Amino acid sequence: MRIVPRHAVCADLRRCRTASWRLPVLETGRSDPWWYPDPGERGYEDAAHHLLSYGLIPAPNREGLRLMGKSGSESRRAAELIAERWGTVA
Repeated sequence: MRIVPRHAVCADLRRCRTASWRLPVLETGRSDPWWYPDPGERGYEDAAHHLLSYGLIPAPNREGLRLMGKSGSESRRAAELIAERWGTVA
């Protein structure tokens, strides 16, 4: 592994940022093609199922639990389990 001085990394990042300003604006309103919005509540269901598959209880997210309750029987049961374990109302 090659050790790179910090000032060289900063210069590279500045060059990349300057180059990104020359990209055309996309339909998302951004010129960065690798920008994605935060998953927010949409990603909570996937994350919750992943953690539950390992026997872990995810932290409750009210909006995420509400969406899980509406989506289907397996997700509804998972939302109820999370709410029950955390002592909240599903």
